[in-house]
Amino acid sequence: MTRLLAVPASFLNVRHIALGLAVIVGGAMLPVSHARADACLDLWVERNQIYKNAGYCFQTARARHDFGNAGCVTNSDRAARANMGGGGRARVDEIVRMEAQYGCPR
Repeated sequence: MTRLLAVPASFLNVRHIALGLAVIVGGAMLPVSHARADACLDLWVERNQIYKNAGYCFQTARARHDFGNAGCVTNSDRAARANMGGGGRARVDEIVRMEAQYGCPR
């Protein structure tokens, strides 16, 4: 029996995506491997947006392309985390755990 897990197209909550063998995203059924790749991308974007909002100066070409460094104030992870406040740090920690669970590239 194939279990399906319906998720919204915006895919803001990825915590339970790996429970089924397939997921429905925007009306299309995708294998978990595709959904996991989408989850990894969504998590990467969310994590880096938090860093961007905290004034982090991105080092990788991909992050500089996607987020830019306009208005950045630090290239220190520690300083950026301090700028996030408790809620931002907690969410980043949660995202990092989820990325590890899904085997997302770093």
